[in-house]
Order: sequence, then C-alpha cells, then structure tokens
Amino acid sequence: MRSALLALLLIVLLVAPGSSLSAGDTVASVAAPFRYRLASWETHALLEKGFAGIRQQFSPGLVAQPDDSGLVRRYFDLAERVDAARGRLERAAAAREGAGGIEGELAALEREQVGLEDAVERALAAQVSAALRREGLGRGPGGRILFPPVLMEFDPLPAVLAVSPRERIELQESRLLQAGLSLAARERLEGQHERLLLSSLVVDIGGLATYPSLVPNTYGLPFALATVAHEWLHQYLTFQPLGKGYFAGGEMTTLNETVATLFGDELGARLYHELYGGSTPPPLAQEPGSPPADPRGFDFTREMRQTRVRMEELLREGQIAEAEQYMEQRRQFLLSQGYYLRKLNQAYFAFHGSYAEGPAAVSPLGGQVRLLRARSASLGEFIRTAERFGRAEEFQAYLAAP
Repeated sequence: MRSALLALLLIVLLVAPGSSLSAGDTVASVAAPFRYRLASWETHALLEKGFAGIRQQFSPGLVAQPDDSGLVRRYFDLAERVDAARGRLERAAAAREGAGGIEGELAALEREQVGLEDAVERALAAQVSAALRREGLGRGPGGRILFPPVLMEFDPLPAVLAVSPRERIELQESRLLQAGLSLAARERLEGQHERLLLSSLVVDIGGLATYPSLVPNTYGLPFALATVAHEWLHQYLTFQPLGKGYFAGGEMTTLNETVATLFGDELGARLYHELYGGSTPPPLAQEPGSPPADPRGFDFTREMRQTRVRMEELLREGQIAEAEQYMEQRRQFLLSQGYYLRKLNQAYFAFHGSYAEGPAAVSPLGGQVRLLRARSASLGEFIRTAERFGRAEEFQAYLAAP
C-alpha cells in the first residue's frame, strides 16, 4: 500500500503540466502575477480526498459501485439551473431590477449542488473505473487494480497561457494561470508578450491531468464522462513510452492528445448511453465552447484549416505582418458567420493544433489514430497497442506494415 502511495505522488510530479515547455524567464516574469498555484491545489486535493480514494481502489472490498446514476443526473440538472439563475441575475442587474428572489434561489441551488459534489465525484470515478476494467486496463488478480486509480475533482479550471514565436507556429511556452481571469487581465497579459515580439493567447481548457484530475461541471454529463476518461489516460500513459514522449512536443504531443481524445470520447459516449439511457451523444472532440454543427452548411473546420494552410505559407515566405493581417481578416469573417473567436494568431494554432481532430490542426495523425482504432478489436486493445510507441515514426511504421 505504501509503495503505491509513493508511486502516485510521483504521478503528481510527472503528469501535472509543467510551468513551461522550454525555459523562458521573460515569459515567466510576465505571467508571474497571474500564476496558478498548482502545488497548493494538489496538496489540498490529495489531503481532502486523494488518499481515501486510493485506499478504495487498492483495498479489497472497498471498490465503489457505479450505480448512482440518479444522483449524478440530479447534480448536472442543478448545474444547468445554477447557470440559468446566474444568467437571470446578470440580466436583472443590468436592467436595474430587483434580484433578491433570484439571489435566494441561486444560493439554494448552489448549496444543494455542493452537498452532492463529493458523492457524484466518487460515482463518476467508479463508473469510469468499471469501464476501464472491462477493457482490460487493470492489473493484478482479475485485472481489478487500476494504476493510477481514477480520481477526479470538480473545480474551476485554470486558464493556459500559450506562447508561440511570431515567425512560425510552435508552442514555445505554456503556463497555467489563475481561474476566472477577466478579459482585461487576459488582454493585458497578451499585450505584454506582443511587446516582446511573441504571439500569445490565454486559453480556457476543458480538463487537466493533475492528480486528481480537474474536470469542469459546466459542459454537461457527456463531456464530464469523456473528460474523466481522457485525463485518466494521460496519467496512465505517463509510465508508458507514448506518454513519456508527450513533452518532446510536435507530433508526439499531437499523438498523445489524439489518442486520449478518441479514447475519452468513445468511453464517455458508451457510459452515457449505457448508464443514463440517452442516445449516444454527438462527437466530443472539440474544445469547450466550440460552435455546434452549423445548420446553414457553413463548415467551420474547413474554413479554419484553410486559414492555417494559407497563414503558414505566408510565414514560410517571411511575411509575418501579412500573415497576422490575414488572420485578423479571417477572424472578422468568422465573426460575421457567428463564430466568436476573441483572437486568431500563431499561439491559437500552436495550442489548438495539438488536437489532430480539431479545426485548428492539419496533422494526418487524426486519421491514422482512427485507423489504429478501427483495426483494434476493443478500446483496451487500441490503448495497449498505442501505448508502446515512443516516437511518431514508430507508430506510422506500424500502421504501414503489411
């Protein structure tokens, strides 16, 4: 038991996102006032629930049963009602109307939601754990032991500062920032990097592979299930060749994120269908807040990929100012179509391009990872095959082999 706990503390050090992808004292100093205190959050989360959850996973007879679907439904129903009440409160304040009744309703909803939170976190962890065991991803007698155990926490997620050189698309720096940064703070921080001749963007994220995983409760139950599975896989892969190559950047980062996205989406959709009685939800391989399919036939993904291809052509020709002017024109065009991107720059494509299935990517890895999944008899077999590739070239050679 003690050795397992020590190993899990190692996970905290390995999988929690580093403060940067390359040493950058100037970027660090600019971001310092907004820094997210990850070590403090990890310590608090582990002391609050981590060791109890670890004991539950490793001790015989203490594995939770994934049968609390009613409780989970109630929690996410409350999340929707809380969001709606906050919207009504903002509108009432803007119209200078009385809002005492709304405030009281909101407080009651939030109290009930907070009261359910720990039980719902345990239920979701148990549901995902059971699915992982069925896929053969457990160890020990009967494949019961998952390493790491599935632990997750609902909490406001930090933002990420993504920094790229202006002359090319490359995620040069990524730093965690405080949750809930105002628009003014984001733009002030980005403006400081522009004066350093860097491209930067403060990005909201949909999950974080800390330990426990940080998961939002604001995008609905299907997204939460997929995110718990996605972030657990990153933790699991930390000890496999694939995960060890994550911070090499480039294609290895993209390969890791694409495998985790496909895995999380499939497992989450399956659980949503099996445990909650709904139809399989639409694909979840998009950033939170991404626009839904456009009924007018406007293809956001196609337009974004065309934008990236043309922008990279301009950058290769050394036309940096022209590339940035072009991206702003494209942003205005997307705005006219109802797609509200605050900023479109090199940092945007550097960050979002890590997800090969996303609109900002032009990597062939998305189709290649899907091909590997199609050749695999199960989701578990897919992961056991993918995890052994420490270089993108090894993965591609495996697919090309007869």
